[in-house]
Amino acid sequence: MKISTAEIKMLIKECVGSCGIYTAADFGNYISLNSGKDFTRSQISGALAQLVDTKDIVRVGRGLYSKDAKSISNRSAISRNETENKLQKEIYDALSKVEKDLAKVTGSINIWELDGENFEIVAKIRGLKKSIEEIKNQCN
Repeated sequence: MKISTAEIKMLIKECVGSCGIYTAADFGNYISLNSGKDFTRSQISGALAQLVDTKDIVRVGRGLYSKDAKSISNRSAISRNETENKLQKEIYDALSKVEKDLAKVTGSINIWELDGENFEIVAKIRGLKKSIEEIKNQCN
C-alpha cells in the first residue's frame, strides 16, 4: 500500500519535533518505521519542498533540514560547548602529565650545586610550573 504526501508531511513534522538536523534519508527511515507503507524518494522530496515553502521546517543546507532556526543554533551551541569541554579536559590532562614529569626531574636537584646556566633553567621551570597551575585552574 502506498502512502500519501499528506501522511509523509505529517510524519516529517513529527520527526523534526525534536532538536536536530535531518536528511531525506533520516525522514525515509522514520517514515518506514512509523507507517509501514511504500513511498518514493520523489514523494519525500516533494513533501520537503512543500514544508519548506509553508515554513513548517527550514532548509539549513543542501539536503539538511531542521524544525526551525532556533533549534539549529541551540544544537550548535551544545555541540560547541561539548567540544570546548573536551578540549579543556585534554589540556588539563596533558598539563598534569607535564607537571608530574617536571616534578620527577627537578625534585631531587640541589639548586646550591648548580652552575649559572642550569640555575637559570630551574628558575624558568618554576615559572613554567606556576603558568601550568594557572592554565589548569582555567580549565576547571
